Amino acid sequence: MVLQKAIDNLESYSNSKKKILSLLLELSEDNEAAVSAKSLIKMTGLTMPTVYTALKGLQKEEVIYKNPNAPNSFKFNVGKLEKIQSSYLKKMSIMSDLV
Repeated sequence: MVLQKAIDNLESYSNSKKKILSLLLELSEDNEAAVSAKSLIKMTGLTMPTVYTALKGLQKEEVIYKNPNAPNSFKFNVGKLEKIQSSYLKKMSIMSDLV
């Protein structure tokens, strides 16, 4: 999956933020993931403060939004995800031109 590779190669994201975003995408259906922070902690092995910091950071960057109508539910900003993927593809294209 190109988006997953793009996330893995984000230099501006911490490993924990990448891990949380990747997991949310894996759990998502129709651009929304329903999962509690407690479950994220269990699934990632990250600490509570690290998970909350990553979630807040992703929300601040408007990659995800907390769904006010559903507890423990996050919606994705598809435009931001497309931008992440597009930037990665451009970077890979430039790198392949250099070889």
